[in-house]
Amino acid sequence: MTLKKDFRAEAAASITPVESKTTYALVCDTAKLMDGFVAKKTEEQKLQVGARRVLAFLSVRDGVSQLDLIRLTHLKAPTISLIVQKMEHDGLIVRKTDDLDMRLTRVYLTEHGKSVNREIHETVCNVEETAMQDFTDAEKEQLHSLLVRLYRNMESIEQPEDR
Repeated sequence: MTLKKDFRAEAAASITPVESKTTYALVCDTAKLMDGFVAKKTEEQKLQVGARRVLAFLSVRDGVSQLDLIRLTHLKAPTISLIVQKMEHDGLIVRKTDDLDMRLTRVYLTEHGKSVNREIHETVCNVEETAMQDFTDAEKEQLHSLLVRLYRNMESIEQPEDR
């Protein structure tokens, strides 16, 4: 019975006029729409779902440990382990033992990984530009500021362990 109820609620939400949707539904639906365009590019690159996040973090802070990736991406250790193995196999990253602490392995982007990340980043920028094409600069700044506040509010709430 619960599955039928959930399905009906989801179906009802998808036909609800956008102006009538809750903030929660708007944020989720907008994120899904935007991510769908980016995911298409990710699929072209044959990347796992979480690999895009790993690429993005390494492009900003190359040479982090797998533990750092777990913290940064909020993915579980086994998931990160599988993603890193696949990315290494695909030539996107390399793992190297830390020079100062031989117990620590650091993850670095390869040139191929940097190139793939640039392509995906370009796609993200294009999607964002399209989504905000009729926004003024002030509206863009205001939306960003509001979303940062929304994120920080949610971040301050203790999250469930299962992710």
